[in-house]
Amino acid sequence: MNTNRILKRLGAISLATATILTGLCVGTAAAQADEPDGNRATVDFVGITTVVPGRPAIISVGTPRSGKQVTYNQYDISNPLEAGSDADEWSFPVIGASGQVRATGSAEGLCLTASGVAKNSRLLAKPCSTRGAKNQNFRWAYVGGGLSLSPASAPTTFVATSPRQALVLGSRANAVRLQPIYGE
Repeated sequence: MNTNRILKRLGAISLATATILTGLCVGTAAAQADEPDGNRATVDFVGITTVVPGRPAIISVGTPRSGKQVTYNQYDISNPLEAGSDADEWSFPVIGASGQVRATGSAEGLCLTASGVAKNSRLLAKPCSTRGAKNQNFRWAYVGGGLSLSPASAPTTFVATSPRQALVLGSRANAVRLQPIYGE
């Protein structure tokens, strides 16, 4: 991994840490689209969650396995460089749009898929639908201290973490604050 990319990740994670710790809601950098329609951007899947109240942690989502629950690795908030280097790139809808969250690289063709709309529903990696499946349609939502993803069909639930280090749907209070930093 090149130094420039590592420094950008470190900067993004440092900004996220400052945002969470100070309780500020910071706007996001302008998106640089990687598709002609301008509705998608490819970024590292990195976020901040509060595992124990008052103790934020960094999570990074790596390469998913088809049909399995999407898992993450968790790092201490003071170790952003390791967390950033562990994350894989995923393709997200740009802020303000809704759409699929697609894995890239060796897992290309898999999408984040909600197994239901209720809290604690598992988030799976399933083949991307070409017909716009409702359970694969996510949108960005503002939550305290940042942005999270919410299924378009269940706007009161958000991407959250489970004790088994897997992604689930949760409440606004438990939402993972993702750090969408676009462009290289």
